[in-house]
Parts: sequence; structure tokens; C-alpha cells
Amino acid sequence: MVDNTDISNEDTPTTEDGIFGDAVRTKRTGLKMTQRALAIVVGCDPSYISLIEVGTRNTTGERPHISARLRTKFDRWLNDRDPNPWVEIPAEELTEVDKPWPKPEPKSEPTNAPHRHKHFATLRYYVEKRQHTYLWGPPGSGKSTGAEHVAEALGLDYGYVSLNPQTSEFRLIGYKDAMGAYQETAFRQCYEHGGVFCVDELDNANPALLTTLNGMLESQLGAFPDRIVSRHKDFVFVATGNTNGRGATKAFPDRRKMDAAMMDRLVFVDWGYDSTLENKIATKIIGARKGVQIARWVQSIRRWAETHAPLLSVTPRATFRLCASLDSPQSTDELLNSALFHSIDADTKRNALTSHPFMIDRK
Repeated sequence: MVDNTDISNEDTPTTEDGIFGDAVRTKRTGLKMTQRALAIVVGCDPSYISLIEVGTRNTTGERPHISARLRTKFDRWLNDRDPNPWVEIPAEELTEVDKPWPKPEPKSEPTNAPHRHKHFATLRYYVEKRQHTYLWGPPGSGKSTGAEHVAEALGLDYGYVSLNPQTSEFRLIGYKDAMGAYQETAFRQCYEHGGVFCVDELDNANPALLTTLNGMLESQLGAFPDRIVSRHKDFVFVATGNTNGRGATKAFPDRRKMDAAMMDRLVFVDWGYDSTLENKIATKIIGARKGVQIARWVQSIRRWAETHAPLLSVTPRATFRLCASLDSPQSTDELLNSALFHSIDADTKRNALTSHPFMIDRK
């Protein structure tokens, strides 16, 4: 059973945590165990092994504090003289901690399931067919969330990375550290063992990284720093972006054009805003009456902006921010600036509110 209290988000990491993580990594690499194999031994999620050994939280490289409960499991493994006891132990003799956690069964749900995007069924169809997919649409439309929900619904592992022009290919394929030990990534785990891997902001990526990725999607083999790996039959690549792959737009002037080879490997899905889903989430935050009022007001501003202020980004996040902070001590004018109008000039804001006044009771 996976321990859900393995790593604390509140405690501060210490030097001892770093030394402990180094010891875990040294023994694991010496035994040529994968991070996934070690996770099965101690009964935690494979991503925790990477956090403990290398540190990836907040992209600082800082390793998190390890709870006493998880440390006890690792101590038992570190002090065990049998190099790979998990290989030899019959399944019926394993303790609850030692047993691999059960893989979730795919969930059968209707295509109109609550709190799912209107195109969720389309994405699920392509992922079930193991078709690599590109979701493109405006900010805040739930593209990466949709990929995560599909992985959950199909009982597949999920990995994620967000790209920028400086992101190196090593964020995907991993690297060998100064000691010569290969440091695994979530992409490698999904590629080798199966799972949905989501790359956010694909249209903002370094061309060199896209070239590496393109080859791995096309071939049944992937070249990683430690060895050649066969692509798992259940590996599915889902990418997201704000453009349709054909280059920059007024709203996204720095986005890159994808080459024809990359575009040819992906199924394109136009993932626009889902007003019904936006209404449901707003209702969940603040209640039915005010939630729907706020969502409909933001949606009316969104439609107005398409014609009169195309550079104003009116995403569902504005709806959710207003719902969550309607009782803020700010004046209504300050609240609207904080949640929505912070990026436009005073005249445009005045015209928007003249056309669609904010008449919602804040009490």
C-alpha cells in the first residue's frame, strides 16, 4: 500500500535529508535498480524516489524533508545485506508495505460525466487508441487537467513537464550525474513502463528538444543517456499549447511554428472553453446562485473582449478568482482589477463595464 504521508510539504529539509538521499541513490545505482523497482520495495510512489535522491520540488534541486515513517522503510532496505530481496520473496510472503500497489482499474464513466470538459470523451478516445495528441486552446481551458483526468480514468500512470525556450532535452531523457549515475525522469518512466505523459506549452519549446522528442514518438526505441529503451505499448504522449502549431498570433507573439514532421505525429484537438464546466466549478466554489451569476458575467466580458479588446485574456480563472474572493475587503473596483482588468488600460476597462456592469451582490 502506498504511504500517502511519505513526504512532508511543511517541514524544512535538512542536511541529513541530502546525505540520506545520496545513500539511497548510491545503493540503488550500485544494484542497477530502477527508481520504480525501489519504489515497489519501500511501498511509495516512484516520483518520491527522484525527489529524495535528486530534488525537483520548485525546480530548485532542493530535496524535501523525509517523514520518519518513510525513512524507516528506507533504513530497512539500506541495512539489508541481500542486494535484491524483492526479487526472491514469493508474493504470498510479502508484507503489506512490500507489495506493489494495485494499478487502478479503468473507470467506466458517461461522456457527459460531471466536472469533465466537453471534449474529454474525444481525448479519452484517442488515448485509449494510444494516439499521440495535441490539445490547443486558450489559457485556462483545462488542457493539462484534461490529460491528467484521462490518465486517471484509464488507470494509467501520469507524468508532466512544462516547456520554455530554454528547457533542455535532459528534462525529458534524464542525465548522468557527476558520479556517473543515471538520473531518471517522469518521461523515461512513462516511455519505458507505460503511462500518459503531458508536455505543456509544446509551442513554446526549444527546437532541439522537439527534434529529440519527434524521434522518440516515431520510433519504437528511445535513446537515453544510460541505454536504448523500447517504447512501452501503453505510452501515450499528450501535448498542450495555446496556438494551432502554425506559429505566433497577436495574443501569443513568441510561440514557435512546429515543423511538419512533429505535426504529422499528433492528432490535433481544438480544446476551447467549456462554459458549462466553468459554471459547475463556480457553483462548487461559492454556491449555485452567485456562482452562475459570476460565471455568466465573466463569459459576457469574454465575448465582448473578442471584438473590442482581443489582447485582454478573460479565462475561467477570472471566474474562479472572483468566486473565491467575493468577500475580499477590497472595493469592487479593486477586486475587478485584481481578478480581471489588471492588464488593460482604464478606457478599455470603462468601456467593458459600461457594456456589462458588475451588478452582483458581494454580501
